[in-house]
Amino acid sequence: MGLRVSLMPAEGRKERPPDTGRRALILVLVLIVETIVIGSLYFLTIQRTSVMESEKAKYEEEMTQLNQQIGTAVEEARDMRIFGVQMGAVQQALDSHVYWTKAFDFLAANTHPSVRYVNFTGDSRTRVIVVDAVGGSYKDVAEQIVIMRESPSVESVQTSSAAARVSEVGEIEGVSFSMVLRLSPEVWLDVSTGGGDI
Repeated sequence: MGLRVSLMPAEGRKERPPDTGRRALILVLVLIVETIVIGSLYFLTIQRTSVMESEKAKYEEEMTQLNQQIGTAVEEARDMRIFGVQMGAVQQALDSHVYWTKAFDFLAANTHPSVRYVNFTGDSRTRVIVVDAVGGSYKDVAEQIVIMRESPSVESVQTSSAAARVSEVGEIEGVSFSMVLRLSPEVWLDVSTGGGDI
């Protein structure tokens, strides 16, 4: 037997019919693999979206909590600022009380034993005090004026009037007088803190 070679086109030859069963199997396998791949990708996408939405909700909750904390901190800061202003006002009032107390202590320490103060006006900014007083006699009034003029803590003393109260029998019961005193700054200083004028 020999080898036969035909130079004729294959038109004349019969071709085998295609194997449709094998092709169908390959097609089914390709469809199954595509379905598995697409299904897996879809599942992973859904899972990732779910995780991202969960993280987003968590971050939104944290942001809400932070906003609440910031709001609370801002409110506390405002309250602290108001409290600071109020404490400053209270401190100023207390300091003013201390300064006035020093001025009153000065008056008490430099008052003649028979003199009693009945009216008082003053201004700590100008350091001027006006007192209406009653002394036992004109001599007591004069001694009181001298006490104030000789005090190094008094810058100036002015008297505007003096009038005796006379009893029905003609005896002097007391002498009313007024003094305008300008006190030196140290009378108004808070020595304990080295303070200053008010």
